[in-house]
Amino acid sequence: MAAASLEALRHGAAPDIAALIRGLPRPVIAPERLATAELGAAIHTAHRLADFLRRDELVRYWLERALDTSPGIAQTMLDLVAARSVDLPALFTAAQQSNLASHYPLQLQHGWRYDHIDAGLLQAMIEVLGKRDRGLAQQATALLLEHAPPEADLVQKRWLWEPLHQFYPELMPARDRHGWATLRVPWPEARFAWVTPRYTGLTLDVTARLPACKLGTVGITVNGRRTGEFALTTGWTRTVLRIHPTVLQPGLNQIAFHFPPPDSRTDVWSTVADRLSQGLETDLFPVFGEVAQLRIAQVT
Repeated sequence: MAAASLEALRHGAAPDIAALIRGLPRPVIAPERLATAELGAAIHTAHRLADFLRRDELVRYWLERALDTSPGIAQTMLDLVAARSVDLPALFTAAQQSNLASHYPLQLQHGWRYDHIDAGLLQAMIEVLGKRDRGLAQQATALLLEHAPPEADLVQKRWLWEPLHQFYPELMPARDRHGWATLRVPWPEARFAWVTPRYTGLTLDVTARLPACKLGTVGITVNGRRTGEFALTTGWTRTVLRIHPTVLQPGLNQIAFHFPPPDSRTDVWSTVADRLSQGLETDLFPVFGEVAQLRIAQVT
């Protein structure tokens, strides 16, 4: 744009923009800058597209492009993993400060203020780095394991695999309204991330209910493998489950809960209409499940 503006000023009159575009040389972009932009495309695709059909494919595409453009950006990917591996704002981490001084500085618009573990993006980066150099993938996994806690409550939004799988107002900070004390699931599936070494088993201590189904069975998968199920009702139920180490992998793992569909015999619309007539907030979409606690801990 600076080159085009300079030529326009030299002409002293409104130039033919199309002719300028054809006549001027193409701008030269440093590989480090272009690779940073391509990594930014991967980050925004991971953060914005939710369940878009080709999202994961597009994330990997942009990561591959960035590495092809400038292989040195692999260190920036490791910086991202390091920053996300600790339960702190990324701006407080040494990894973010190191990246800021590099040839591939990521800015706030690249998602540094994103306060989730960023599981989908991290998984894609580890896989893409592993195709180039297995040692890089191992280094990324080691960074995750370095700060892995022995236990946590996965209801905390940091551990949600897909933060956009919430009602949008509940995803945002509660400044002028009361926040919800539970995780409400507006999709048939709720996915969580957990970082653990493979050699240890896990326990899940779940307190949950089915707001729109009187009785149903919730299935559990770990890294895509069915590992168990448990029954829920409209009342709060506590269940303790065991995850065997054979279904886990060192580093990042995905734990998913698959909820039954709402009971078609329930008249939800009369409740919606009644609340609206009273000027009260209501849900126009079903809540498949509600989770008050999801404690996960290593088995020693």
